[in-house]
Amino acid sequence: GTGGKTLGLVAKVERPEAIGNLPKLIARALGHKPFGVMIARGDLAAEIGFERLAEMQEEILWICEAAAVPAIWATQVLEELVKTGVPSRGEMTDVFAGEPIEEHAAGVAVAKEHYATKSLSGCDIVIVNAYAKYNEMGICMIMALNCVNFDRGTIVLIVDAPEGQVCHYLFRSFGKGHGGRLYFPRTPMPTGAVPSGLECIVMSAYHDRTMCDLFAPIEDVQLTENWEQTLDLLEKRFPEGARVAVVPDGTMQYYTDPWT
Repeated sequence: GTGGKTLGLVAKVERPEAIGNLPKLIARALGHKPFGVMIARGDLAAEIGFERLAEMQEEILWICEAAAVPAIWATQVLEELVKTGVPSRGEMTDVFAGEPIEEHAAGVAVAKEHYATKSLSGCDIVIVNAYAKYNEMGICMIMALNCVNFDRGTIVLIVDAPEGQVCHYLFRSFGKGHGGRLYFPRTPMPTGAVPSGLECIVMSAYHDRTMCDLFAPIEDVQLTENWEQTLDLLEKRFPEGARVAVVPDGTMQYYTDPWT
């Protein structure tokens, strides 16, 4: 049935004992060609916990490399995450490499340095980019309030990424007044919640008031579709020029000297 060819043998590693005994298993199987090792990421994660999965994967790959044995790791990598938006137990660390705690600490340090932002105060116009997460306008508004002139300022929130709304559709409104199965109406913000001199513009090609009611009554938020419309409003309000602050990513940046 095999046409005279030797069937290959693949050792499927899915338990802690297999990792500990892997050198012995490889030594025993080296006389059998072809031979390889498969990392059963899902089963292994269930056995040892997600916290150690990346570490154990690295150890298995190192052992196989040292023994010149092929290792099968890339099976259905991130497939469930792509299809559903939620990773399976085996995909929790699919795009991770290195020692988890050390790599995480190093990543946080780099991110803090990269996203650190010195705040300004009293700006006439504050433009905050929330394109990466439409549903995080509330966070971006906090960034803007730290810089804006409350007596005559204008805050512009750029929210041009409709895909970011999806996870909040279960709980929040979208369109004009309905939402997902778990939707509950939020208590409307009272008139006057926004200082009388403050103006808010939400710029998006997709007119959707989702999350606007986090920071202002819906009727107090002006919606524009593009920069042309937005600049037209700003030029009318500030014909003599304005002091402007721009926050490139209001969902990630943070102030090193908040509320000063």
